[in-house]
Amino acid sequence: MGDYTRISYSEDNGARVVLDINGGDVSMKRHSEGLTHATFSMEGTSSLSVHSEHGILEFGVITLALDFKGDTLYINYQLLQGGETIDTHVFELSWKLEE
Repeated sequence: MGDYTRISYSEDNGARVVLDINGGDVSMKRHSEGLTHATFSMEGTSSLSVHSEHGILEFGVITLALDFKGDTLYINYQLLQGGETIDTHVFELSWKLEE
């Protein structure tokens, strides 16, 4: 098992994001009007679900690249619906610790 890191931040629109990074796996939870929960893994299962007052949307995910070094996280992934790729996304985050 690799090192564990938790990163949390607020977006300008008030959404709260929590990232749990454990070795080569990343869990992302984004709370705004609803909840978006995504898991990314180069070796295991990746998925994304959006929970709102209207129900739950579930998507398949193929993680193309996942890199976590120091103060930078990079994830490149394909979003699937019905087994077909509907979009490709890149998530990049760099941070500086507050003192």
